[in-house]
Amino acid sequence: MKKKLHVLLSVVAASVFLAACNTTPEQTNTDITPTVAVEKPTETNPAETPDATETPAPTETPTAEPLPTATPAPTATPRPDISGVSLKEIYKDDFMIGTIYNTYIDSGKDNELVKQHFNVITPENLMKPEYMQRPQGTFNFRDSDHMMSIAERDGLTVIGHTLAWHSQSGDFLGIKNKEGNPVTKDEAIQQLKDHIYGVAGQYKGKIYSWDVLNEAIADGARLPEDGDWTKCLRDTQWTRSIGPEFVAMAFQFAHEAAPDALLYYNDYNLNESEKAKIAAAMVADLRSQGVPIHGIGMQGHYSINTGLGSVRNSLKLFSQIEGIKISVTELDVGVPNSNGKLSAQNEKKQALFYAKLFCIYKEYADVIERVTFWGYRDDTSWRSENCPLLFNKDLSPKEAFFALTDPEAYIAAADAEEKVVARVANASYGTPEIDGKKDGVWLQETMPYKINTPLFAYQGASGTVRILWDEHYVYTLFEITDKDLNADSFNMHEQDSVELFLDPENMKEDYFTDYAGQYRVNYKGELSFGTVPTTEGVKAAATQTANGYLIELAVPVENTLAAGMTLGFEAQINDSNDMGMRQSVMKFNDSTDNSYMSTALWGEVLLK
Repeated sequence: MKKKLHVLLSVVAASVFLAACNTTPEQTNTDITPTVAVEKPTETNPAETPDATETPAPTETPTAEPLPTATPAPTATPRPDISGVSLKEIYKDDFMIGTIYNTYIDSGKDNELVKQHFNVITPENLMKPEYMQRPQGTFNFRDSDHMMSIAERDGLTVIGHTLAWHSQSGDFLGIKNKEGNPVTKDEAIQQLKDHIYGVAGQYKGKIYSWDVLNEAIADGARLPEDGDWTKCLRDTQWTRSIGPEFVAMAFQFAHEAAPDALLYYNDYNLNESEKAKIAAAMVADLRSQGVPIHGIGMQGHYSINTGLGSVRNSLKLFSQIEGIKISVTELDVGVPNSNGKLSAQNEKKQALFYAKLFCIYKEYADVIERVTFWGYRDDTSWRSENCPLLFNKDLSPKEAFFALTDPEAYIAAADAEEKVVARVANASYGTPEIDGKKDGVWLQETMPYKINTPLFAYQGASGTVRILWDEHYVYTLFEITDKDLNADSFNMHEQDSVELFLDPENMKEDYFTDYAGQYRVNYKGELSFGTVPTTEGVKAAATQTANGYLIELAVPVENTLAAGMTLGFEAQINDSNDMGMRQSVMKFNDSTDNSYMSTALWGEVLLK
């Protein structure tokens, strides 16, 4: 039966795409593992409809929106009957499938939908600190008790969200005492303990796991060379009143209050490499100290322009921490500028993104214990204007739903329907001297290719690139027109600079392949690197010109090059303004800002 269902789902997915496209805790236990062997629960069924959500948008670094890549206009698709299809059944051998709890799912069609597709729920707002304890010392369990009764009735596992947070935490936790005076350190510690004991202790043995600490890493932080993650914490009421040790305290208090629960650190933008490094360092260090932390929660508030390679890289990093599980805790994939309504073309782009994302999740199913969507229908999502979920307002399934019934088949169908034609440049044979001059073989053998694909609305610095090769190197010569040069920014990519992306194997993947490299040179000739196979042998030289600057760059390759080979190739110009901020990006072929994470949309260079 299982095989028949799988085949049926494969056919449905492929055909659809092709056609269209307070208790006191017991004595402290210092063992950091749960005292009860916690298993992934068996599923039954949940779903109704939530009020307009109150979840605040996570702070993300603003970036200009990349220009959309043109795709063929899809045709209308009749939707098949999904009454016998269940997402939780499809993924039961991989991970649990979750959604948020709001009173919408208590009864009616929403209840039936949730029970059909999900086996775990997370309260969207009602267990956040300000709702659980207000005023100080008074806990309100009415709404959370009601949620627990619905979960018990419908056989749903419950995730607790969240115990310690800088936001939606009222006006006293870590701030002031009952007399209204600023808290001392000891008073703040007692407040933290009392709140966690009061909430987690109330549901001891009933809640599967807790998001103990939420969003504690500062935006834009970088892990220092000494690896001290405490220097990267957000400035909050808890760091000010207690200090960085509040992190370990929160997990210890939660373990004492609910020793059978799995305990998670939860945060957004954990697909970003710098933030992922900080989270990994923090969790690994806490584990080494014996702090009871069991998992990392990657929220997953993405858009269809998010680089999937960044997700894979973070999953790989977190999976290497001994004893740690991963959960995708708040997944939604928005379509920018959709204004609450998706075109058929954008609905397919979203579906394909979801399919590729779940293929990555399945690669790491041995460490991922659940994937929770931050809702199920677009109109009730906190990102409703970007239509980020799997179902429409009337609970009809979107293309993304069908993509997830068999993501591999959906991707295969998409690949068969649409082949992206990359822009190709020719490279002549020759070995130049790397001296920052356009002479000799450059003038005799090469032609300039315009770098003229804009990423931002504002188009600043412009230029061309010439390419040479010999058996062991690829050489590029960039000529850039830019009258205002600036290298003040700490971030090298925000300086006036050029970048070469090179993949000798030309793999065209949604992640950064093993032999691919990202090489950057600013107008002063200073080298910096993204992910590269090696920095050894890379050479660069720069010269300022009357209208801008010229860059020569030599990049070694591992295998011997020969005429007729085609390499993955992308060129980029970064334009800084007078304040040291990047104001413009021009590319050779890839119209997204994801070249540093994915080789899929790079251009190519043919060795002549």
